[in-house]
Amino acid sequence: AGGGAAGTAGSAGSGGSAGAATALVSDDFEATAPNGPPDPARWTLNMVGGTGTVTIDGSIGRNSMRSMRVNGTNQFHTTAMLQGAPLFPAPGNKTAGRVYIRLAQPMPQGHVTWIEAGSIANDDRETRIGANIGQLDINRWPGDADQRAPGKVLTAGMWHCIEFVFGGTLHEARVWLDNQELTDLHVTNWVAPNPANGGSTPIPDWCPSYEAIRLGWELGGGEVWFDDVAFGHDRIGCL
Repeated sequence: AGGGAAGTAGSAGSGGSAGAATALVSDDFEATAPNGPPDPARWTLNMVGGTGTVTIDGSIGRNSMRSMRVNGTNQFHTTAMLQGAPLFPAPGNKTAGRVYIRLAQPMPQGHVTWIEAGSIANDDRETRIGANIGQLDINRWPGDADQRAPGKVLTAGMWHCIEFVFGGTLHEARVWLDNQELTDLHVTNWVAPNPANGGSTPIPDWCPSYEAIRLGWELGGGEVWFDDVAFGHDRIGCL
């Protein structure tokens, strides 16, 4: 955790920058006691049939000693959720975030989700970032439309910065990995640049109503850490 605790309007919280001026909510997990849940005033645990755990890890962090550890132990959902002001309702239905993520093991071949935004009710309407067929992907629910970024993977044991901007009048999704935009995951109507990497059927006006953001492990099972997270309504940037 290289920045400050949860802040507003780009505030660094307790020492150090936690994001650019567009960050409305940020958390580096440094102010939360290890081994327990993330700050319950900010995060809601959202399991939906999962049997995993969401705890503050006091031994692993990005440039610090603390992060949020999710152990998704089965095929269901193990997530921590943000909702309400100041992020939502999102002006123009546009939401954005920066998430540092670290996997314990190499990316799986099966379909998994680590970051999602959409309805407060999980598995209702949402836009997801995760992996499928061993590649980073973006996924839409309902319907399970999918676009993949060939050759783009997260290295186990390494912190990676994932950024996203979802929604707006263009019904758009954009994703960056370590400051590089993944053009294969640039979505406006879910027609993939290369049909081999996703859908070919247009889906217009597809955005859900963005009401919440969830971080965790959905589908399959695995261990993942999150740190130096920041959210707002425009691209925030990596630290």
